[in-house]
Amino acid sequence: MPLPSANTLSYAYSSVCLIGLLGILARYQMDQGFLQEKGFALTLYHYAKASPVLSFCLIFSVSCILTRITSGLQEEEKIDSEGHRIPTAIPYWIPYIGHAISYATFSKQIFEKIRDRGLPIWSLTIAGRTHYIIASPSLIKAIFTQLPSSISSSGLTDLLLMRFFGASKDIHKLLQPISKEIHFPLNNLLLEESHLNHAISITVRNMELNVPNLVSFSPSLVDQSLWERPANVHVIDPTTTPNGTPTAEVSFYPLIRNFVAHMIVPALVGAAFVENFPDIFQDLWALDDAMVPMLAGLPRWFPLPSLPPAYAARRRLIAAMMELDDAINAEEKGEEPEGGFRWADLSDVSELIRRRSVGLRKAGATRETAAACNLAILWAATTTTPTHIFWILLSINTTPTENLSPLLRETVPHTSLSQPPKAFALPSPPILKIALNPLKTSCPRLLASHIEALRLYTAPTAFYEISPKQDVILDDKYVLKKGSGVHIPYNLCWTGFSEPENFHPERFLKDPEVKTRLLGISSNNNNDNKMNTETHQHYHYPSTTGAIFETEILAFTASILRMWDIVPIGGGPWEPWMFPGKKRTASGFVPSGDFRVWIRRGVQKL
Repeated sequence: MPLPSANTLSYAYSSVCLIGLLGILARYQMDQGFLQEKGFALTLYHYAKASPVLSFCLIFSVSCILTRITSGLQEEEKIDSEGHRIPTAIPYWIPYIGHAISYATFSKQIFEKIRDRGLPIWSLTIAGRTHYIIASPSLIKAIFTQLPSSISSSGLTDLLLMRFFGASKDIHKLLQPISKEIHFPLNNLLLEESHLNHAISITVRNMELNVPNLVSFSPSLVDQSLWERPANVHVIDPTTTPNGTPTAEVSFYPLIRNFVAHMIVPALVGAAFVENFPDIFQDLWALDDAMVPMLAGLPRWFPLPSLPPAYAARRRLIAAMMELDDAINAEEKGEEPEGGFRWADLSDVSELIRRRSVGLRKAGATRETAAACNLAILWAATTTTPTHIFWILLSINTTPTENLSPLLRETVPHTSLSQPPKAFALPSPPILKIALNPLKTSCPRLLASHIEALRLYTAPTAFYEISPKQDVILDDKYVLKKGSGVHIPYNLCWTGFSEPENFHPERFLKDPEVKTRLLGISSNNNNDNKMNTETHQHYHYPSTTGAIFETEILAFTASILRMWDIVPIGGGPWEPWMFPGKKRTASGFVPSGDFRVWIRRGVQKL
């Protein structure tokens, strides 16, 4: 005899709960003889008036059960009158809210369970609106090749600017008429070789100067670099370390996060900005921690610990960006910026920020809105890249030595070191020189490690809206409702490998065209719901991530690996239990707690 399906069991469970709740109510009132005297309607009124809390719980429970039953009836995939499929609708319990809570908290686990049922596309209900989740690489490709004019991300962009970055509510009216004049050319500027080379050259110069000083081994907070101070550096007694090597115990994530941010931000907004606002990075981290509740529209007073610091940090960030914006516009007019010497040198401010500041002001944007738009660029540059570099460094250092040595043999020739003469009888830090082109073209293991860390720790999701004018047909198969949302969780396409939860960059070295294949989607496999477990023919990540930041990521990784050893506290080998847990945030995974390590110079590694 076949077992009942999960859906049948859900119906049975919901029906039993509903009957039980109604029975409790009826029995409670019948025992008092009230139901026979006053009728059912007055009984309900009397009951609600006498016990409002219990009544609310009862009504809410009945509503949830009825919602689960009715939404479950729509779960099976249907065919419309024209022969197109209507994607499977996943049942839910809470009216109107639907899957909003589960999407915000357990989306990865839920998506993987649904994907494992063999569904290439399904729909969720979030705040009364249909949202389609696409897990098939061929359907992802079809979205961008067949429906480019029917989808848009402008709605999410406007929401981000208003709720998260603090722009005014008329931001859409402001941006729409100037998109062709400002935003499209600036997006192209991000991909122009001259602009990229200029930004990368500044970042690499900062790396060459500061990677040797990643940790100063100074016990005094005053003598430490700005990026060291949030890492709670504790200098270890040399008598307790191997060969008396200078060693420090640090919180590794804050150290790498702040160091990378200090290196890349001057290439965007200039060195003067960082000098004038040295606490800007802590404000960025506080803002990022509250991204999800702020996007949900929760106010400052809502009882969440992350919200008050985030709103205060945003206010300071907007003020800082307004001061920079004022200085840029004053310089463009040939005037002296307010603040005098604070903004004496703006020559290293990127062309991207300059054009946005001037263009937004000319378009009539207020100081606050122009600052919010530029804050979005600053946030995008400083949130995902530092965290990604942390995960690469940690994953590489915790791999067995036989895997680490080949990678170092690739990168060491392109991160040369020289020892300057002593100054005042004290040894000077080594001089680092980074050769960018060989790192990009001659280090396949380094590139594979970068891609494997992307697969494991970024988990990006792209959001789009379908045009409200009419329904669209995807891949000549599926009908998508007008005005619905489309979500593309790329990590669903990234788990179809052997040991998907483990860091194994070697899996990508089997294909000589590793980079070309990783940056695109292949739909040669007819059964695209099942991933190939040994190749990456369906692997895909948003190309802008690689185009803009890949060179810097490779340079950071290679130079820090060249200069520094990261070992567990007390030394010794890494054990699986030492690896930090992962916490999901809006911009990817971060370590779930304070992850402390020993760090020491490691110039002679091979």
